[in-house]
Amino acid sequence: MLNKTAGIVLNHIKYTDSSIIVTIYTKNFGKQSYIIKNIHGKKSKIKFNLFRPLSILELEIIYREKRELQTLSEARILHPYFSLHNDILKSSLALFISEILFRSLREETSNIELYNFLELYLLKLDAEIVSIENFHIFFLMQLTRLLGFFPTNNYSESSNYFDLMEGNFTSAMPPHPYIIDKELCSYFSLLINMNYEASVTNKIPKKTRDELLIKLIEYYQVQLISFPEIKSLKILKEIFV
Repeated sequence: MLNKTAGIVLNHIKYTDSSIIVTIYTKNFGKQSYIIKNIHGKKSKIKFNLFRPLSILELEIIYREKRELQTLSEARILHPYFSLHNDILKSSLALFISEILFRSLREETSNIELYNFLELYLLKLDAEIVSIENFHIFFLMQLTRLLGFFPTNNYSESSNYFDLMEGNFTSAMPPHPYIIDKELCSYFSLLINMNYEASVTNKIPKKTRDELLIKLIEYYQVQLISFPEIKSLKILKEIFV
């Protein structure tokens, strides 16, 4: 049966010389993988350049439940980006975010709230003309709401360690190494409360922003089973000076 759905490109890998496997987070079916054959052929209906990181597509698919690789019949751009794939900073962010999403999104069922969140903030990133230097840490923090481990912001002068395993601030150093120490906790608390407008206007020192990013990724690694090293992190830290 032919189904239509929107989807956000997370990843693609070479399968053969003429085919790829592309992973897409779809609005109606969750995270799905599709094999696309003859992708470089002149007569191919589905073009390779559609599958750039975080492209938002309109898809026609033949969905078969419990099948590892689904069939993609047609794909076209649903929301054209104006700057996301052309601006070096934004394209670096797109690569990083797509890797985070590929590793953290695991549901193969519909989650429309999550899909709508992703689409909203990708379009905000594309349209932003003021500042995007805090976007990645803001986005990672907000994504934890949808993944089920948004931190409790009980920060105070006395509760000034953050326990990455428990997801809250504590007055005593936890008996394990998965913590955020006192020096960074005030910024982490600020980030928990931050809305999008504040992420654009707030100035966070680069060193502090880099430390927050490292701790956020560690938080994901603690909370999500088998969350690996993020390879694009090094590129991101070099781009954002």
